[in-house]
Amino acid sequence: MVLDTSGRWWRGTEFADISEYVRALTATGYQVADVRQSVCHCSGEEAELGVGFSEGQGGETRWITVGQRCARCGVLASFVDWKIDCAPTAHLRSQV
Repeated sequence: MVLDTSGRWWRGTEFADISEYVRALTATGYQVADVRQSVCHCSGEEAELGVGFSEGQGGETRWITVGQRCARCGVLASFVDWKIDCAPTAHLRSQV
């Protein structure tokens, strides 16, 4: 495991790095109990991700949806979405 935290963006070389990163993100809040690798039914372990933003009145983001496409077989899925109950929300798009 080689996790590089020297720059603005942390960089890793393997799945174990994701676990360390997620645990560091939540160090001051709810602790992560388990991190599991996402694997497609075709056994594909690589995916492309996309983030969708649904807007409410006034252009504020109300829902965020994360979709993925398996790089091996092309299957599409949405594995997480959540409602946004705060404003302003413009900063959310710049963080993707």
